[in-house]
Amino acid sequence: MKKSTPESRILTGIFFGPPILVALAVFGPWELHWLPRAEPPYGQRYDSPVVLPATSLETPTRSRLGQDWARERWSLIFAHLSACDARCWEGLELLRQVRLALPRDRELVQRVYLYGGDIGALSTYPGSTKELIMGRIDGPAEAELRAALGEDDLVDGRFYISNPLGNLVFSYPLDAERQGILRDLQRLLTISRVN
Repeated sequence: MKKSTPESRILTGIFFGPPILVALAVFGPWELHWLPRAEPPYGQRYDSPVVLPATSLETPTRSRLGQDWARERWSLIFAHLSACDARCWEGLELLRQVRLALPRDRELVQRVYLYGGDIGALSTYPGSTKELIMGRIDGPAEAELRAALGEDDLVDGRFYISNPLGNLVFSYPLDAERQGILRDLQRLLTISRVN
């Protein structure tokens, strides 16, 4: 057996030293605050897939949305079964602000308002309803859609993010913060670009 020479020990240290130091820095026993921390998602994530059923919805003008309204684009959804009032306006404004805050993927995201009850006050809504997809969900034909969204949550109103396949990804209460929803949506869009 050959005896190790000083040169071979130096080469071994140069070769194996840096990876060992990095491993100790990352996985070692020290609390290192300089390492980035991943924040957990803000919204309630769906662990098992919940697919929005393909349902043709009636619009405020009495026309019908196609059954694929929740497909091909990311959807920011506000669902509300009560009459559209100030809380409804706040929900619609939050959708608008989140979409406007997207730096470059705005065209990949659509705003959707699923309503039940009277939406007469929507005509005086000060924000923009341009590019807002609206569909009525309080009829018997939409029962499956309401069940997928969680019908008990819809009386007060709830926000959702669904992917281009129509799968619900996140759910948020009515008092959700804009920044939290925006952060979750940006992460989803970033991941979809990588894939």
